[in-house]
Amino acid sequence: MTIHDINDHDPVFVHKSPFVVHISESVPPGVEYALPAAVDADSPHFAVQRYVLDAQVPQSSPFQLLTKRKPDGSVDVRLLVERQLDREAVSNYRLTLTAFDGGSPPRSASVQVAIVVLDTNDNRPTFDRPRYDMTIDENLPIGSTVLRVHADDDDDGANAVVRYQLSNSLHDVRDVFAVDNVTGDVVVVRNLDFESLPVYHFEVCAVDSGPEVVTSSKVTLVVRKS
Repeated sequence: MTIHDINDHDPVFVHKSPFVVHISESVPPGVEYALPAAVDADSPHFAVQRYVLDAQVPQSSPFQLLTKRKPDGSVDVRLLVERQLDREAVSNYRLTLTAFDGGSPPRSASVQVAIVVLDTNDNRPTFDRPRYDMTIDENLPIGSTVLRVHADDDDDGANAVVRYQLSNSLHDVRDVFAVDNVTGDVVVVRNLDFESLPVYHFEVCAVDSGPEVVTSSKVTLVVRKS
């Protein structure tokens, strides 16, 4: 007696939903990542035959689904990066992976796939002003704040942390002014003298947390005679 199989089982994904994939935004197109495969208790004819990957919201997905039948009859399911990723544009993708078996109509099962795009340090800090021009009094006491510079970085996490410093080449300026590396406050560290130097020109640098990317902004401080 021959027992003929019927399509009485649904495909099943054993992985918890969502299945999370972390991908660096610096990954070049062509890199593949493993996705979960579904299992089906029916015979090979009624087992999983195909997969479909859809975005949950309307968006141009930079990914493609790749499937390949292995010698044991199972399917290797992979995610192909087709285009360069940009975390600052899209930081995550929500996809649905659906498996269909060989029945008519086919049975199916789905698992959510969450793509988390990891940041790389690919953005420079940007000052809120291209240059800073101030007039300051000659008799300002030591420790006075003459201005505050500020820069933002579009990267994420540690890559977005900005520190400030004066240009290393301007040792005469560094004798008179200092910049707080966290707040960006430029302060007086020595008594000013209009007769010695009435105008200071220097640059303040914004340095992110690296690998270091540096941006500078010009500062002009005009000393007003008391």
